[in-house]
Amino acid sequence: MFRRFACGFFIMYLGLQMACNRTPPLIDEDPSKRVGPFDGAASGLPVVVGRIVSNSRFGTPHPSHWNRYRTVQLYGLAIHVENVLQGDIQNPSIDVYYFADVGSQGGPARLGMREDGGQWRIGDRELFVLRREAGVFRTVCDFSAVCVTPVLTGAHPAFRRNISRSIKEDIVEILLTRGEHCDDSQMIRAISSDPRGNPAWSFSESYTFKKLRQIATEETSAVRKAACEDLSSAAEIRRITLPWLRTVCP
Repeated sequence: MFRRFACGFFIMYLGLQMACNRTPPLIDEDPSKRVGPFDGAASGLPVVVGRIVSNSRFGTPHPSHWNRYRTVQLYGLAIHVENVLQGDIQNPSIDVYYFADVGSQGGPARLGMREDGGQWRIGDRELFVLRREAGVFRTVCDFSAVCVTPVLTGAHPAFRRNISRSIKEDIVEILLTRGEHCDDSQMIRAISSDPRGNPAWSFSESYTFKKLRQIATEETSAVRKAACEDLSSAAEIRRITLPWLRTVCP
């Protein structure tokens, strides 16, 4: 009797393991319905900051649902959640799924781990705007690196949502506020991490101007210089005049 019980328990355990590892029924995003992290955050989707613990493949490479000439792969990230900026996520550990391209590809930077042609490493801290589908979380969009935003300013364990700010302004705060164990080189990378400009601009231009002005008056000399360079470049690109710029950045 004990042997039958043990055998039955073992079979049930294997069944549970298989269920837990089952590939979720997801398809790559429809390009015509693409929503970026900026619009996703504003529309109320969950927003978290978390560190990448592991990355796994699910299923095998296959043609895109929308373009049979494009080969895609489903991946799943294990994330340790550090901050919940929006949404009701309670679990400190969550899984996040995303689709990435397979094979050589030119053009914009790719979503995913470095060994798969992307930019992430295990331990990287990222800001995720998430959508729920088929009972799981997935990135707000697929394929492009801009679908997930790097957080280069360290951990922010004391960070709390500010009801006087919008979610996009809170995101700028996380991206441009010096956190724990963040040195000058990390702050400078956060300000100028993207050749097209730091990602905070995409969430709120007005608040990024305000935050960089604060950095240019309060930070170390090296970080102030980086902030001034980004402010000057942003003003030139947007063809606007900042009356206070010469005072803050002589």
